[in-house]
Amino acid sequence: MASLHQLALPPVINGMRNTIAFLTKAQTHIQTTGIDPSTLTTASLHPTMREFTAQIHWLIDAAKAMPSRINPSLPPFSLPDVETDIPSLIAKLEKTIAYLEGIKPEDLNGRENDEVLFVIRPPGREEIRLRWDTAVVYVQQFAHANFWFHVTTAYDILRHKGVELGKADFLQSARFLQ
Repeated sequence: MASLHQLALPPVINGMRNTIAFLTKAQTHIQTTGIDPSTLTTASLHPTMREFTAQIHWLIDAAKAMPSRINPSLPPFSLPDVETDIPSLIAKLEKTIAYLEGIKPEDLNGRENDEVLFVIRPPGREEIRLRWDTAVVYVQQFAHANFWFHVTTAYDILRHKGVELGKADFLQSARFLQ
């Protein structure tokens, strides 16, 4: 059986690397087509959905919050959401990957059955208290789902706006093909 550390972090780190790969393609698309970068960075799929840059900030937030939610003795990793262009979003993803790679297995392992409890405060709404009976359930049913929702939405926005992306770009599965 995989450890909690193995279950929680490597899939998210891989997803962030894949996100960097499709953001790199988006930057190339901007350079080769001459479009205004804001055509991509401010795009959304629906009027009630937040824009592309918010999706990147939120996938980063989902990833970087996981360790300290599982182990409250770990200090939260704070990065303000100020990036508005693709190169700075890539740099923020790289910083977050470095942080997650620095989390030691012993920081998370042994906490599989610990309760996970935290509060979120959506803008303009009352706080919401969230609770999971175990850290494993938190990772499997919330943390990963939330992370992948924002990765997928960011990918879909770029594809919708004409960036040449396919399933292999999302999965980066080409590196496994022989």
